[in-house]
Amino acid sequence: MQTQSKRPLIGLLSFCCLLAFVPACAQEGMALGDGTAMYPRVVRQTTTPAKPLVASVTAFEGGAHADIFRSDDDGVTFTKVSEIRDPDFAGGLCCGGLYALPVAVGALKAGTLLYASSVGQGIDNQPMRLKIHRSDDSGVTWSNLSICYTAPVQRKGGGLWEVEFLLTANGQLGCLFSDETVPGHSQILQQSLSSDGIHWSAPKAIVKLAPSGDRPGMPVVSRLGDGRFFMTYEICGPGHNCDVYTRFSADGVDWGDPADAGQQLVTPDGFTLRATPTHALARGSGRLIVTGQRVYRGGVHQKDAAVTLFVDDSGTGAGPWRMTPAPVDVRDIPADGNVCQNYSSPVLASEDGASILSIVTDYSDGKCRARFGTVRLSE
Repeated sequence: MQTQSKRPLIGLLSFCCLLAFVPACAQEGMALGDGTAMYPRVVRQTTTPAKPLVASVTAFEGGAHADIFRSDDDGVTFTKVSEIRDPDFAGGLCCGGLYALPVAVGALKAGTLLYASSVGQGIDNQPMRLKIHRSDDSGVTWSNLSICYTAPVQRKGGGLWEVEFLLTANGQLGCLFSDETVPGHSQILQQSLSSDGIHWSAPKAIVKLAPSGDRPGMPVVSRLGDGRFFMTYEICGPGHNCDVYTRFSADGVDWGDPADAGQQLVTPDGFTLRATPTHALARGSGRLIVTGQRVYRGGVHQKDAAVTLFVDDSGTGAGPWRMTPAPVDVRDIPADGNVCQNYSSPVLASEDGASILSIVTDYSDGKCRARFGTVRLSE
């Protein structure tokens, strides 16, 4: 799935329904700005003493750009600190990924912020690119860094989407993305590597399924407490319906057989997630938290589940998975989804692992807008 280019703040109310599968009360959260906002992301800069949170959204007022927000109180409030504007964004901006370097990579210092986005979706006769910007001052100012990958075909022959970052076991920076440009495949997942954030290797397929209509997408990666790497992603297409899958890597480079779909995420009682998954590792408590756009059971849309967290208390990614209501509720998401409501909502754990922050998008007054909130995880 992908978005389309045409289309101080205070924390939320206390959470009042921790143990129920269906929330007894809707948690509205608080607005993250007042403009159009899509595809939010949030990270913590753990390398600085204040450990601020930095969030990004794709915005369109006054031209396509990214709005950047910062919280110096662990997600209780957010303040807009900057905008990332680039002449190339006028050709179409989509699905920006945000990352805080945990260690130095080349000349990039630990704590450097990276923002990468899909550029050029609105220009049919030019190839799309994955463009990376950097910030050395917690998001206040930004500059061009590099191009992770340029499509080998013009936009009308396929696009590049949903770029995310990871740091491999050997200290290389990984750039993961969804690629529509590979012949014989509707979409695959690829990864490029860099030792300096500037020069990137040729991409390597991570998930590349045999049915031509299958569309793995939206990869998000965390490193678990045991050192392994855990990935969530969706597989759209006739045989998978955008169900959420997981896979593992020992080093963040080798993800196993690309032709293997991976393991579908499912609770012991048969609940599953569909579309736009993200996740977070709560390092203080060791829990793993996954969320997606919609909840299903036995192929039936559970519309009253609204936004739900799937929790693995073992932190291994192997489950068992249980459900708990998310910090911010979104109602009336259609069974086939859309590019706004709870679309790729990021989650971030508090340092002690007891609470989860989430930023979600929903329609309000005819616009897609972002809201944020925090909830303590149930036992």
